[in-house]
Amino acid sequence: MNAGANGQTTVNYDVTPLPASGSIVNASLRYADNTGTRITNNWSFTINYVSFNPANRVSSVANQGFNVRVVQATADAPLANSLQRAEDQLAGFLIDPATGQPYANDPIFRRSR
Repeated sequence: MNAGANGQTTVNYDVTPLPASGSIVNASLRYADNTGTRITNNWSFTINYVSFNPANRVSSVANQGFNVRVVQATADAPLANSLQRAEDQLAGFLIDPATGQPYANDPIFRRSR
């Protein structure tokens, strides 16, 4: 629990083990304020995620993580923002009419650890 600015408090809780994708999780938060008023909040949410393909995993200890390929067309490219467009761009199917070639790859990529 972290006390923040303006009298706000942040509570973090790590769920282990991670529930299976599609699981419904029931949560409850009970607390009292500085006047002694007790408050309970109950809610449910569904956890949805897609597992990475194990073939993309890097297994050497020095380079743990995943192999990824990042593509980004230049900022002035008139491309729609859609999943199909993104998949076509990753596959090299988007052709720049000005050059007749696939759009240039101009990724802005930041690595964090």
